[in-house]
Amino acid sequence: MAELALDKNILKEKLDNLCGLLGLDLESEHNDLNLFIRRILKSFMHTHKKVAIYCYGYHTQMLLTDFVAELRDVVCIIDNGNVSNDSSFQIIKDGDIEQFGLDGVVVSSFKHMNEIKQGLHDNHKEVDVLDIYEELAKQGIILEHDFFYAGPYQSYSRINTLLMKLEEGESIDLLRDLLKEYVSIKDFRLAGDLSKKIYNFTGDKTDKEISDATAELYEMQISKLAHSGKNNVLMLCLDGMRRQDFIDGRMEKTYALLKNSSCIYSNAYSYSTMTFESLVPTFEENTDQKTDYYLREEVDSKDCRFIKKALEEKRFVAVYGDGNHYIYDDAIKYSGYSQTVTEKLWDFIIDCDGVDNGIFYLHELYESHYSFANPYSKERIVSQGAAMLFDFLPQNSGCLRTDYKKQHDDAIRYLDDTLTPFLEVLPCSLVLFADHGNLILEHDTELKDIDEPKLHAGEEWIRIPLSIRVNGLKPRIENRLISLMELNDIMLSVMAGNEYRHDEPEFIKIGRSAIYNQQFRELYRLMSSEYNGEAFEGFIFRNGYKLLVFSDGKRKLYSVKDDSLILDDKLTGELFDKVKNEITIF
Repeated sequence: MAELALDKNILKEKLDNLCGLLGLDLESEHNDLNLFIRRILKSFMHTHKKVAIYCYGYHTQMLLTDFVAELRDVVCIIDNGNVSNDSSFQIIKDGDIEQFGLDGVVVSSFKHMNEIKQGLHDNHKEVDVLDIYEELAKQGIILEHDFFYAGPYQSYSRINTLLMKLEEGESIDLLRDLLKEYVSIKDFRLAGDLSKKIYNFTGDKTDKEISDATAELYEMQISKLAHSGKNNVLMLCLDGMRRQDFIDGRMEKTYALLKNSSCIYSNAYSYSTMTFESLVPTFEENTDQKTDYYLREEVDSKDCRFIKKALEEKRFVAVYGDGNHYIYDDAIKYSGYSQTVTEKLWDFIIDCDGVDNGIFYLHELYESHYSFANPYSKERIVSQGAAMLFDFLPQNSGCLRTDYKKQHDDAIRYLDDTLTPFLEVLPCSLVLFADHGNLILEHDTELKDIDEPKLHAGEEWIRIPLSIRVNGLKPRIENRLISLMELNDIMLSVMAGNEYRHDEPEFIKIGRSAIYNQQFRELYRLMSSEYNGEAFEGFIFRNGYKLLVFSDGKRKLYSVKDDSLILDDKLTGELFDKVKNEITIF
């Protein structure tokens, strides 16, 4: 088994055989789908001054969720139906296109694309129309359904529906459908357990063959990873994971494993509250808001010290980022479509074949980030959306749609069960971190219950897990204040096989640009808290204070311990004097 697992072609062949037994075709989707859509949208937005989205439905919700950065400058939504005007986006009829001076329209519909396009061409000849699916077809990507159909949200939603039906009563057909979904996301742990149950239920020869094949695939994955190169480095970013999720029990197995093998930082902070605004400054070591770093979604490799060094050393570099580059170079291998954590682990294991000096950046997203989609929840899950707080908008439900705390805990438990067996055998160095935290609200929370720190830089948003494992180095818990901004130094140290040591700073910096998302701005307006959407820079002090300085000069001082506001002008002034030379927003 161990020798076979060393050959990625054996793994692929075994998967093909299993899919044949189940009647699955996992190669039907194009692997660069998200990457192409990102390029298409970015090009269209950059070449037009005033762009609208046509149709205000689920397709648009998914488009705005998956490509929020590319569509940040959309000015309005066009919809001729009976759509309420309490949307955070201005909604207009297509007869108002010229009045609003639009020069571009992104049609957001798969089913009604042709008729909408024809109407726009007939009645608004001066306006450029973008048909995403037509542009994809030019690249050889011909879809038979909406772009998001095969993504993690939909996979987990289908699994959730099957699990709820099984709660009402088991049937062999439902179990077989669930097994196909598990194999489709390459979760051979769950597939193995379920296929064994199906065989025990039926005693069928083919079911026995399927059960043996799934169990063998999972064992081979583990074995192949265990025999991969010891000089590789795995960067594992758990998007949106809070420090308390990692250390205080929800990631119990993973934490116990790493506690005995790694340096765990208990007092680590991200730079910002959003993915790109945290990772772009971190990778290029730039927190000057005057440089507009917050407008970018990636960093050039020459501006990221550890990637520059890795490429100079001829290291293989791969990024599993759902179509996002994060750091760009022609020499880097990228995944180009949305993936579950198990799909990313599969690709990582395959890419390890024959590599002993690689840098692998696995950006886990859908399970740890809102809306915490997962295959464990047996109650109806919400499996799309950009932010939990958007539920409070009038055009949505006005209250939380589900028990997100329960859904979150199920997702984190799934991650714990999924990651631990792989990390246990991982022979190479590991840097585990999060790009930012998350806001988790109780199901009965109302808008009036949300404290002000939860709207900008509360501890849940910025305090993150950080763990470093290097072969041969003793494990320890490190309590010093540390920022994710040290990631370049951390990675250079890990790549050299050294223990990372650094003196504790008096303070670290955090920051966020002004909120451009119209839904967030509408939410803040409803709370009479508009200024919380303005740009700020903040400073976490090792003595337990957190000072925020907003773009209008307003200062707010909090206790790190409980996010309580400190009304002490003298202390606020003294702390401001220590950091005023670091401020770039005015």
